[in-house]
Amino acid sequence: MHQWASLFAPGRELPQRPARAFARYLPQPKTEYAYWMDGAKDLTAGRAYRRVVALDDVSILNRYRDDSEAPRDESYREDVTLAEATPRESRETYQGGPANPGPSLTRAPDRN
Repeated sequence: MHQWASLFAPGRELPQRPARAFARYLPQPKTEYAYWMDGAKDLTAGRAYRRVVALDDVSILNRYRDDSEAPRDESYREDVTLAEATPRESRETYQGGPANPGPSLTRAPDRN
């Protein structure tokens, strides 16, 4: 659990000085948000960059995507096994999918 997440854990009392607590813990979620949203402001509909995809209605979708084209150290065997079992290029499997998804992945779901 992130250090800042424990501030809001169920059953935990709010701090006596909330402004001080937010000043202490807010930089961490801001940094994480920036990591996940990197490149979002420059995307056009149907395009992707790193961990963000701009849907056709220009809303932003976050996705898991690794910058490395190699298996992850912590799950090397599983990543190699999966890459061997899929028709994709190995680097796409290791990264979490294609750099720019096809049109079916960029359309927003119907909300009916």
